[in-house]
Amino acid sequence: MSPVSLFDLHIHTRAFSTCASASADEVLHAALRMGLDGIALTEHDAEWPPDQIQQIQRRLGAAQLLVVIGQEVRAWDNGRLAGDFLCYGFHRPINHNFTPEELIEAVHAEGGVIIPAHPFRAGLGIGERLFDLSVDAIEVFSSNTTPSEQELARAAAEKMGLPQIAASDAHEARLVGSYLTAFEDPIETETDLIQAIRSARCQPYPPRLL
Repeated sequence: MSPVSLFDLHIHTRAFSTCASASADEVLHAALRMGLDGIALTEHDAEWPPDQIQQIQRRLGAAQLLVVIGQEVRAWDNGRLAGDFLCYGFHRPINHNFTPEELIEAVHAEGGVIIPAHPFRAGLGIGERLFDLSVDAIEVFSSNTTPSEQELARAAAEKMGLPQIAASDAHEARLVGSYLTAFEDPIETETDLIQAIRSARCQPYPPRLL
């Protein structure tokens, strides 16, 4: 384990996200090459079955890599897009359209954490409505946001006093690890990850991003 735990918290694969080109094998290979401590697979409104991930880890000899199974859930309000949210510790199937408030309540009821993804990304972010939501952290850097969108997210996190994360939002293997979050403590389970985010013991890596 490195002095800090380095994670890419926002990754898609073609198995469950039609917009992605990377296979799970390719994603795990990339993470291993980079020496990451862990990744989160955050498919769109879907979850990887844990036994399938374990099979891939055994096949690749990747037992040392923690693979957290999350989701990126799209929220809606009166038929209109109301932002994408990274959910960890939330393992319910998505069988109806949540509003942001409903999704936050559902995730917290299961003991999970919820983070708006690319909150100021043009056409896909929650935008200024973010300031009215009880989220647990904010994704401030990712591979598909502009510097101005990143600055808006960073400023929002500071104004709201929330932890900041960075993540690749990789849809292809070459982007895995392009943005990372550093945790101050060893992260060995999903519960460790959730507790570290709640206690703000994490930050974008490298620190110069801040």
